[in-house]
Amino acid sequence: MQIRFLKARADNPLASLEGAAAIAAQTFGFRLLDTSAQGAQIQNFEDVIEEVDGRPQRETVWVFDDTITVQILGETWTLESFVRSFMDLAWCDQHAESPVANLRHYHENLTRYRDHFRAHRPMIRLRHGKRTLTIRADATEEEKSKWLKLL
Repeated sequence: MQIRFLKARADNPLASLEGAAAIAAQTFGFRLLDTSAQGAQIQNFEDVIEEVDGRPQRETVWVFDDTITVQILGETWTLESFVRSFMDLAWCDQHAESPVANLRHYHENLTRYRDHFRAHRPMIRLRHGKRTLTIRADATEEEKSKWLKLL
C-alpha cells in the first residue's frame, strides 16, 4: 500500500490551494485511500483544529491511494506530478492547453471573485420607466430619493 498525504493548513481548506489540488485530483480520477479494510487504523480524510501557540489552527488532510495513475489527454499522470503541476502557476501559464492548468486557472478566478463578493456589497439599481441608476447599497433613504428625482 502506497499513500500520499495532502495537507491544507487554512481556516477554510476549500479556499486553500492545497484543498483545491485535492479536489482537482479527485475530479481527474485520483482516489482517496480505501480504508474499509483498514478498520479504524487510518482515515482517508481528516479535518481537525488544534491549539498552536495559544491560537486555534485548522489542518485538513486528504489521504490518497498513491498507486493510481490517470490518463489525461493521452498522458499518464501520477498524483505527485499532478499536484506539482497544479500548484505551480508558472507551469500552468506555460501549459495553458492542459486540463490541469485550466482547472488551476478556474480555481484562481473563482477565488478572486469569491473574495470580491465577500468584500463588496451589491449595488442598488433604481428604475424609473426606462431609466436606471445604480447607487451604493448603504445609501440613505434621502440619497435614494434625491437620485430618483434626477431620473
